[in-house]
Amino acid sequence: MQIKRFKKKIRYYLNKKHIEWENACKKCGLCCYEKEHTSHGIIINLKKPCTYLNIETKECTIYLKRFNIYNKCAKMTVFHAFFSRYLPKTCGYIQKYRKWQIFSFPHLND
Repeated sequence: MQIKRFKKKIRYYLNKKHIEWENACKKCGLCCYEKEHTSHGIIINLKKPCTYLNIETKECTIYLKRFNIYNKCAKMTVFHAFFSRYLPKTCGYIQKYRKWQIFSFPHLND
């Protein structure tokens, strides 16, 4: 009986964290544009949005199935929130998670 209760608590916690993660997104759509590697780092090419990005709403039209349907879609992770230089300071993930940094990474504060 305790294992069942424990599993239920774990599912509740993971679902709560998933919702919290999804709510951090401000729906700017910038992570849905093609990225190009240059000598200056990674830049977002605003002329090449993802095929499935609705430019007006800035939302993915296949969001729930995006990883199964579109192999170029990369999952946004806490790692990206901490270390991706191409994401703007206005990104909800950046605002929520970079403040947690324990160490100083000067290049992220550009």
